[in-house]
Amino acid sequence: MNYVVLVGRIKELEETNLLLKVNKSFKNENGIYESDLIPCVIKGNIAKATNEHCNIGDVVGIKGTLENKDKLYVLADKISFLSSKKVES
Repeated sequence: MNYVVLVGRIKELEETNLLLKVNKSFKNENGIYESDLIPCVIKGNIAKATNEHCNIGDVVGIKGTLENKDKLYVLADKISFLSSKKVES
């Protein structure tokens, strides 16, 4: 079974790619919570909605599959916008 669920902050957002910063649930030896940067690929309506409604730093939940084509990434099936501050001008 290949099923991935992540919650984190958007670190980078491009048309069909985003970099998700996911905090670890434990502190390192210096008492600091470290984080991992997980590359994600978004396509179609998911990409369109994400680019319209999200900014860098917004918290999202991503459900998808782990892919390994030249590099490891998550192919998003669904994105839940958990916090969004996009302001229309």
